[in-house]
Amino acid sequence: MALRQRIETATTAILTLCALVVTGMTVHDRLALKVPRDGALEAVRQHNWREFAVGDMRIGSPTAPVTITEFSDFQCPVCGRFYRAVESLRSRYGDNALALVYRNYPLDHLHPAARSAAVAAECAAQQGRFEEYYKALFEQQAVLERLQWSNIAQQVGVSDTIAFKRCLSDPAIMAKIKADSLAAASLEIPGTPLVLVNGWMYRGAPDQKTLDSVVAYELAEAGGQ
Repeated sequence: MALRQRIETATTAILTLCALVVTGMTVHDRLALKVPRDGALEAVRQHNWREFAVGDMRIGSPTAPVTITEFSDFQCPVCGRFYRAVESLRSRYGDNALALVYRNYPLDHLHPAARSAAVAAECAAQQGRFEEYYKALFEQQAVLERLQWSNIAQQVGVSDTIAFKRCLSDPAIMAKIKADSLAAASLEIPGTPLVLVNGWMYRGAPDQKTLDSVVAYELAEAGGQ
């Protein structure tokens, strides 16, 4: 009887272990489906992402169920491509479903016009024209170093151009850009862009397919699709 009990106990333990392994594999597969990847670009869960989705350089509703937060550089070619990917999504979903929060991380050693472009965008944001200015900078990224910030301001409808020009040398604007850079550094940014889609963080630019996937997932989770 003792031998039989030991066999039954061992058999039960083996079956339990197998069940745990299968359950673990299932959970792993489900988690993997939740994390859209772009080749070697891994999505990392950032639970306090709302702390980074702040500032007045926002496009879209503050109540949108999905927010893309981007630490970016107006002269970065990868950021330029990511701009087009985001615009494609925004045209599809609209501002009530998808918002963008843009934060500055100019790479001065690589892009000589990036910091002054960031300052100009911040100044346009102060007059409620960030979206238009942001688009103008990325649409003309190839000639960014030749642009006149005040001319762009006039073109995109900044109403008080005198205040805009004063703003370009305002130390408070430089402090805001520094704050953005410190926030990016706390996320261990390796370069631009660093992207958060709600709580999924990519240290790089996810491709269009990956971006579509994670936005669709977050919208479904929020009941928006």
